[in-house]
Amino acid sequence: MSNKCLMPFIDKSKSFVHGFEAGQIWELAKYGKLFNNYPFHRINEGQITQILRIYGYDYRIEAINSIWSTIWGSNKAELN
Repeated sequence: MSNKCLMPFIDKSKSFVHGFEAGQIWELAKYGKLFNNYPFHRINEGQITQILRIYGYDYRIEAINSIWSTIWGSNKAELN
């Protein structure tokens, strides 16, 4: 899987990029989607953890390097 951006952000601020990323993960979690090696910026880990807990996920987060981590997880309700 490539971590390459599909479209450059017009707003170059890091807070915009990280907020956009968290919003994407929020939407996936809201609909109970499976996370299978889903990359995200490590700086977002606290926010991502809150999102996954809110939506009842069993998950694990693994560091890829100093910038990226990845999510593995599923919604508990989807398992039943």
